[in-house]
Amino acid sequence: MEVGEWSISSPASKFLLGAPWTEKLAHGWVHPLRISPNQLRVIGSCSSWHPGLFKQMVACTSDIQVAFTTDSSELTLDLKIDKVPKGASSVLQLLKATYLKKLSSVFVTVDGKPYKNFSLDDAGEHTLSIHLETETSEDNLARLPGFNDTHYVNVYLPCLQSASVKNLRGNGTFFSPDEPKKKLVVFGDSIAQGFVVERPDKTWPRCLAKRMKLEVVNQGIGGQVYQSGSYTFIEDASLVIVALGANYRYEKCSKSQVTYDIQNSLWQISQMYADTRVVVLTPTPYFEDAYPTHPYSCFAEIPQIIEEVADKFGLQCISGEKLLPQEKKYFADDVHPNSKGAALLAKNLFEALKQPVQDSLF
Repeated sequence: MEVGEWSISSPASKFLLGAPWTEKLAHGWVHPLRISPNQLRVIGSCSSWHPGLFKQMVACTSDIQVAFTTDSSELTLDLKIDKVPKGASSVLQLLKATYLKKLSSVFVTVDGKPYKNFSLDDAGEHTLSIHLETETSEDNLARLPGFNDTHYVNVYLPCLQSASVKNLRGNGTFFSPDEPKKKLVVFGDSIAQGFVVERPDKTWPRCLAKRMKLEVVNQGIGGQVYQSGSYTFIEDASLVIVALGANYRYEKCSKSQVTYDIQNSLWQISQMYADTRVVVLTPTPYFEDAYPTHPYSCFAEIPQIIEEVADKFGLQCISGEKLLPQEKKYFADDVHPNSKGAALLAKNLFEALKQPVQDSLF
């Protein structure tokens, strides 16, 4: 259909989930944000471990989606996908070629069923066209506008790239956003961000949020560690999960400094979310082959430090090692779970969260 033939049109930004903030760009494009501008000032400052890397990762649209119900049988979405940043490319280079080919940047579902995907190489501006199956009437004639079946569409934006949206158009009578839900907020690193699951709808925060019927705000940042002042308050949070600590393994670190950072971070989060359940995870299993532990890292002591500090502030702590078996079939590389591993991690975490605090996994 030509642009002028569409019966309805709306800014796609009205239908964003997982993006508490947005940035208006030139020519009507909107970049959804999962990290606030105030957070970015801290994360991108000289106090960070790797501010340049973190700025790249913050821009990625992990667990952000355009979601709506419509009676349109034909619709389009203006979509712009940025190139994979250098920080993500370095991880992709270590993947097997056969696995790399499986990765999607944008993934589309209609009524929960896979519809279309974009590869990591599909950077640039796109007009995403979606044809929705519509039943015909008993006399085999197409239904009139306003009498079509309704469909639920999800456009999952990339975990390893940044994406922007503009207009949503259709030939029906309405686009309806999701009903508001309580939030799952995850403060994490690359494992939470979605490195390197096959599809952007398969991150472990997304899988957990689906089980809990929550909207996820994924604040996973590749390379991140506990950093005081880098957290923010998200309205309507029902559960906050802190999943940091894995990246201490790769660099020289001091136990005293790391303990100080973890104490400050968990104290800030506990105060910020005083009326919300906060759960802290220790790092998940890993293999030493591709990413060996730095000889002067204090990583071996990190799980105990996290457990002790969490207990000090009355926060529930769950062992990441109990959530995911150390078996290659659950990993995309030596550190990051594949979609099977992410789903299992979310399932085990969901079960652990149902247990009384004193009986939960550690």
